[in-house]
Order: sequence, then C-alpha cells, then structure tokens
Amino acid sequence: MAAAAVQPGQAQGAPEPSAASQSPLRAHHELLVSRQFTLQLELLSSLSSPSYIHHLTLAASPTTPAPLSDPAFIRYLAHLHTIWSRPEYARYVHYPNGLYFCRLLVSSAAFRDMVARQGHEWEGMTAQRLIQHWETWRREDDEEEGGNGL
Repeated sequence: MAAAAVQPGQAQGAPEPSAASQSPLRAHHELLVSRQFTLQLELLSSLSSPSYIHHLTLAASPTTPAPLSDPAFIRYLAHLHTIWSRPEYARYVHYPNGLYFCRLLVSSAAFRDMVARQGHEWEGMTAQRLIQHWETWRREDDEEEGGNGL
C-alpha cells in the first residue's frame, strides 16, 4: 500500500481524529500543524540573513552555548533542510539562499567556525555579496523575453 503524500502543513504520521470528535480536534490539529509550518518557514527565511546567522554564533549567556555550537540545533537544521528542499515544500521558500546557508551550516563545521571567528566581518562581506548578486541576477526566461528580471 502506497503512503499518502504529506502536504505542506501536514504532520507526518499524525493520528486521524474519530468522526465524533473531528470538528474541535481537527481545528486544533490544523492550527498546530499550520503553526509548525509557519515557524519552520520563518526560521528558514531568517537563515537567509547574514546578520541572523552571525547572531546564532553568539552565546545568550556565559552558561548557555551559542545555537550554532549546539549539536541538537544542527540536527534540527538538518531536518529543516531535508524537508524544505523537497519540491512540494521548496515552492513556499521566498529566500532560497536560506536553504543554501542552512545546508552549509549543517554540512560544514569549518563554515560554522569561520562565521563565529570572523563575526561582523563575515556578516558585512556576505551581505554585500548578496546585494551585488541581487543587483545583477536575471532569470533566464526574462532575458529571453527582454524583461528586466522582476
């Protein structure tokens, strides 16, 4: 038996409510699932910001490690990258460089160390490179039609 495709906003393996309790339970379930979808997408969008990535290298307090030095957070980013790289989810991603940075953060301890070590210098240099890319980037179909890439 083929598994049903999980739609964006659906929890995989979530139990179906009984017919008698479907209305209130279904509404609550949809709210939670929708909230999870939104929060994950917002985190992924935040990862498109060099300032936010730099912020993740900073410890909240002397006793609390920085998120990017926490293996549990890196595993969560790996989970996000796996889910949001799939076409049925990727179509909701407005800032694809968030997926790019997410992949780098997950796959490269050297990248995480470089961001932490260079700090504001990395943040400024990367932000400038992103802006330069956006200034010159054009979609291929717009160029063929003589469009302006917007």
